[in-house]
Amino acid sequence: MGKYSREELESAFKHYWRTGAVGEDWDAWADLFTEDATYHERILGT
Repeated sequence: MGKYSREELESAFKHYWRTGAVGEDWDAWADLFTEDATYHERILGT
């Protein structure tokens, strides 16, 4: 059994999706990552 419920995961993903891909608020989207995260963009690179 996972640590997070399906509802919690779906809610978090919807927020992630709506902030970035739908809302194009890239500053707010970047704030969703931890400080030590390295994001690798699949088209533009790191």
